[in-house]
Amino acid sequence: MGGRTAVPTAETESQATQLVDDYFRTTYAQWLKEGNPPDWKIDSVNSSRSGLYFAVIAWRPSVGDGSKMVFIIPQPSMLMTASAAPGDWFETVPPTNQYAWLAASPSMIQTRPDVHVVLGEAARGNPRAFESTCDLLAHFMSFYALVVVDRDVQVSVDAMTWSGTFARLLQHKPRFFEQGGGGWDFYRLMMVCDRATGVLKFSVEPISFPVVQLPVEALTPPWVTEELRLMGWKPMKVIDIFGDMLLPPEYSQAAEVFDPNELVGPVRRHPATASRILTRRWSIEKSLPRPNLVKALLFDKAGRRDDAIKWMERTAAEGENEPDTLADVARWELSVDNRASARAHAEAALKLWPGHPIAKVVLDELASVGEEAK
Repeated sequence: MGGRTAVPTAETESQATQLVDDYFRTTYAQWLKEGNPPDWKIDSVNSSRSGLYFAVIAWRPSVGDGSKMVFIIPQPSMLMTASAAPGDWFETVPPTNQYAWLAASPSMIQTRPDVHVVLGEAARGNPRAFESTCDLLAHFMSFYALVVVDRDVQVSVDAMTWSGTFARLLQHKPRFFEQGGGGWDFYRLMMVCDRATGVLKFSVEPISFPVVQLPVEALTPPWVTEELRLMGWKPMKVIDIFGDMLLPPEYSQAAEVFDPNELVGPVRRHPATASRILTRRWSIEKSLPRPNLVKALLFDKAGRRDDAIKWMERTAAEGENEPDTLADVARWELSVDNRASARAHAEAALKLWPGHPIAKVVLDELASVGEEAK
């Protein structure tokens, strides 16, 4: 069951076998006339106990690992018509400006309006068959990891309804608390079958969960702080904006070797030595302050305010989905009296993480001195 064409069905085992054989011939058509054409073998064909589909098992003898492929071919008792495979019943909705924080929004999906599905006599008439059919369809609705939970089936005289919450592996950049990837999007999926006509209607809605940031005390208990100190982590003396925040020794090392005149490349991009040290360490643990943020602060410390502003702007652009980064940028901008930018970045941080402590302090200080300069 795959592809962007109508789902084929088979009434007999021989028809199911022929469908799989035709699939291989179409897939490998351009290589069949070569000297060593690809091969395949139908291992077995079995009908489900409920008589809803055939399971055709095939394998490639010439492929070393001997992995077998299972093809599910619906019988007419399960599926009369499906204009597209289940994986193509939905489409991804591009992110819109309604989300202040694009990475926090689910990779929105919606039903395709041109998909037409009609269940067979058994699937529309027998609740158990309907349940098994929808379970199978849900399994094929995602090309990525998919887990269906709290599934429920309701039956009435006129209709049968299958509903469940499914978790779908993230397909977009991670949220700020999921550095390195991972995580899931959650949806409520519903399939409703008209028992008279067999027409299957389906819908999907995202399930949102509020982001609750743990307090600093829970994230860094005393024993963690002690372990970090034993590993050489310490505050950066040369930069006071981070206060008593413990940072790896590479950050202090980068500050020591930083040379604002050591610019490399035809476009004079960055101080080479310090940049390499910071980038290498940050790439291992991306919860640390961004390298460009540190470089901007070092440029400012060296009396190169214009360069510091440029690097701070790059930092804000790179960290547009990171509230900690935006808050740090806003804090520095407030310290150099760039109030308009400080307010914009602090507000952006609060949209991503309502109640962000540093962003709130920046806005409170701005409020205490009145409106920012034009």
